[in-house]
Amino acid sequence: MSRWSELTGETSGQDYAERLAALARTVKDMHGEARFCAELVPPGARVLDAGCGTGRA
Repeated sequence: MSRWSELTGETSGQDYAERLAALARTVKDMHGEARFCAELVPPGARVLDAGCGTGRA
């Protein structure tokens, strides 16, 4: 078994996208984490978000 398999539980990017899509269909706050992060920096600040999920807008 590879380290990647161990870390991901053998899930794929498609699994992740499906999980996010299912979450988006619920009443859960999809943007709460982004809103929290935005409050940590001043308006107009530049932030690198590496590994930003599925890249949805």
